[in-house]
Amino acid sequence: IKISLIVNTVRLGGLDVLFNSLCKQNFLAAEFELILVDGWYSGREPYMKPLFDFCPFKFHYMPLKADHDYYDDATGWNTGLEVACA
Repeated sequence: IKISLIVNTVRLGGLDVLFNSLCKQNFLAAEFELILVDGWYSGREPYMKPLFDFCPFKFHYMPLKADHDYYDDATGWNTGLEVACA
């Protein structure tokens, strides 16, 4: 793995655009990984299984390590950095 792409999200939509864009990249799928840290993990996790089968690249999907009543971007990035390979 040469590139670890960490995406921290609490958006309900837009993941289709992210995955479609990553699947159309010029570099080898074996050279990068997507680490998706999702503030909506508990509600969205059951629907993410098809993406694991669809992705030609390594894909980590995880909840925020610590949940707050406010948007905490730093916790999302730090959660993703813990599993990054590149």
